[in-house]
Amino acid sequence: MNLWTIPAGVRPEDCTFEPLMPSIARRFYGSPPARTMRGYAVMAGGEPIAIVGLLRDPYRWVLFSEASEAARGDGAFSARRLVVLGVRKLQEMLDGVAGPVQAMADDRYEGAQALLERLGFERMTQGVYQWRKPQHSSRPH
Repeated sequence: MNLWTIPAGVRPEDCTFEPLMPSIARRFYGSPPARTMRGYAVMAGGEPIAIVGLLRDPYRWVLFSEASEAARGDGAFSARRLVVLGVRKLQEMLDGVAGPVQAMADDRYEGAQALLERLGFERMTQGVYQWRKPQHSSRPH
């Protein structure tokens, strides 16, 4: 199973990323989320099929992604264009975060560890990653 898939019958070019609003989160989860989150929804045909974002814990942010049952089911296929767009959205979110961000690599998803490392996460313990904000040089260019 791939980390990012599209339900059967949906073309990648028909999918869009929209800012995660409470109404979209309710439609995706069936009820309001229990924790503060910010992120993006992958929309297909006006419905959320996946969510990527950050959850707020008392002491840190937690990077997450979740896909609908349809996006995980039989006939779903990987969409490289959405992976690239999703990575860019996650990078934008991470650049604006103060404080620690952690993530867990789910072994059920092929490429999860590589994606976290591409985003700048470093492995801390088995499956747990810590994001290291890039240090920008103070030298003039």
